[in-house]
Amino acid sequence: MFRDAHEPDTAVCQILAEHLGVPLEELDWTTRLDSELGLDRFDTLELLDALEEAFGMSIPDTAASLFETVFDVVQYLRQLRARAA
Repeated sequence: MFRDAHEPDTAVCQILAEHLGVPLEELDWTTRLDSELGLDRFDTLELLDALEEAFGMSIPDTAASLFETVFDVVQYLRQLRARAA
């Protein structure tokens, strides 16, 4: 589980890279999940499962529709963690 406040920034990219088998260097804040990485709804739900496991928090499936870029995922996790604190 990631506890450091800055870890979601790197952890999201690491999880995406591992999940998709893409080099970490190809990911940045503006990378689009659908058009650039090819994630469909099913892939995004699998990503949510990986994020839940990594961060030890529950993420509703409806959140998948909010994620267009890597930054969207990081921002969502930051907000979710802030509410939980």
